[in-house]
Amino acid sequence: MECSSRGLRESLRGFTLIEMLVVVFIIGLLIAITVPAVQRSREAAKRLECINKLKQLGIALNSFASKGSMFPAPMPKRTQMKKPPPVPPFGAAPDGLSGYYELLPHMEATSVYNAYNLGSTEPWGDHLGPRSVENLTAANTRLAAFLCPSDDYASVFNTGPCSYRFNVGGSDPMSSAIDSARRGAFDPMDPVAISDITDGMSNTIGLSERLLGAGRPARFDKRRDLWYAGVYPSFPMPEDDDTLKVCRSLRSAPARFISGMGSFWSHGGAAYIWYNHVATPNAALSDCDTSDPSSGIHTRCATCSISPRSNHSSGVNCLLMDGSVKTIMDTIEPRTWRALGTRSGGEALASF
Repeated sequence: MECSSRGLRESLRGFTLIEMLVVVFIIGLLIAITVPAVQRSREAAKRLECINKLKQLGIALNSFASKGSMFPAPMPKRTQMKKPPPVPPFGAAPDGLSGYYELLPHMEATSVYNAYNLGSTEPWGDHLGPRSVENLTAANTRLAAFLCPSDDYASVFNTGPCSYRFNVGGSDPMSSAIDSARRGAFDPMDPVAISDITDGMSNTIGLSERLLGAGRPARFDKRRDLWYAGVYPSFPMPEDDDTLKVCRSLRSAPARFISGMGSFWSHGGAAYIWYNHVATPNAALSDCDTSDPSSGIHTRCATCSISPRSNHSSGVNCLLMDGSVKTIMDTIEPRTWRALGTRSGGEALASF
């Protein structure tokens, strides 16, 4: 009887403290191993989705070009309006309807395309394109095709934000004096012919991704926002490396910056849908414009650096003009990166 009672007590004995700690340690170890793996798997899926979205934009671009052998400009000059806006010295209306508008019928967004009234009698505004009521809904339409799933800042804006940008080449794409070695796959205002891309469609990047602005006017985000350096035109920046020197000079949060980068796919200005090949992808330095706010960076850049940026691991996805997509690593050699950014530079291109 005594033996039976002792066996019962032993069978009812609970975990000791040491045993409990061992179990907790094992569970914690399993979580530490599993969670990063799940996160990596999710990010891989998001990266693949981002690549597929760029491929779809590539199909839309080439479908558009197949009709006239021309690619649309990011901020084209438009003549359809009954009451066109005043044309400033650099030749385009502030924040004109972007080149993405032309692509809508080629990407299953014909309803948004048809919703625009380019014959509106209302003037064009500095930030909302046509201000007529019938165009506001279209201008603010959020299209999933323009959003990278790895960037969780899309919810910051109640407009139609855009993660993908046109490559305009060097730091001063609006200059008529810029040589061919620094002209990008797209000119800001003029369409580019397929025959103009003499470096080869597979050697010229057309679109890349960039993180959306932080959307906080009172708090600067170095990775997402763009600051005004305010040194141009008193100290012109004729070369890309000169622009980089200015951008590297930022030591603290600037007083003047743009937090709404990429907040509209529908607006053709530099702040929304351009990028250039001045700095390499995910550059440690801040993006900057060498001028001051009066230059109208929302529309163009005097001389600026707007680098591709992403939340992907160590690289950004880029659409080549032949329709293929490649992930370009942050460690790419600057000379190779700039060569990929020109359409007719004639550079000897290293592997990438």
